Amino acid sequence: MDLTGDVKLKDGDRSGQAEHGIFRRASQTATLTGQAVARDVSTETHAPQITFAQNTGEIIAEAAFVPPTSPQRAAGAIRPRACQHHI
Repeated sequence: MDLTGDVKLKDGDRSGQAEHGIFRRASQTATLTGQAVARDVSTETHAPQITFAQNTGEIIAEAAFVPPTSPQRAAGAIRPRACQHHI
């Protein structure tokens, strides 16, 4: 399934939002692109592409950016850099 325009997904306390979403039943993944944002109870991550893997619960953000107001950033646990983050 391919969706465009304010795509949102929610799984328990985790959510995602972006301009475009591709949902693949076979791989049980949802890939969000275009100002993608992933949130849970303690983290908000912005990235050009975020993939949610339903079968493992893993969230992969490509070239992720964690906002300065994030508790993890404030605690010094996360430093911004261009890389792949597993959330």
